[in-house]
Amino acid sequence: MGARRQGFRSLKLATVAMDEPLAEKPVGVDYGVLDNGLTYYVRCNPKPRMRAALALAVKVRVSSEDLEKERGAVLEEYRGGRNAAGRMQDAHWVLMFQGSKSNLPLALDRGPVGNSFSSTVK
Repeated sequence: MGARRQGFRSLKLATVAMDEPLAEKPVGVDYGVLDNGLTYYVRCNPKPRMRAALALAVKVRVSSEDLEKERGAVLEEYRGGRNAAGRMQDAHWVLMFQGSKSNLPLALDRGPVGNSFSSTVK
């Protein structure tokens, strides 16, 4: 039996001009401000019935300086052969083999090493 997909036809794509502030008093919705300053809007939708349809609209800007820093960090990780998944795996190896009599991969702290294993666990 194939899985049936439920679409949220009642949700509408929000288009917002980034240079204009959001309207103070929206029409057809309940709204408020949380303690942390986040403004929320709640609208009653006829479909889907007995379900909550959630959407989040966020106005975010990224400076070109921050974008260049991020690109530089990604390039540095690529050149170093160390991405986030690789670093996390190295950190978890020690935890996974802690107290085990199995072999621990050699030179975890020195970067990528081809299939070398030690015979002792510290």
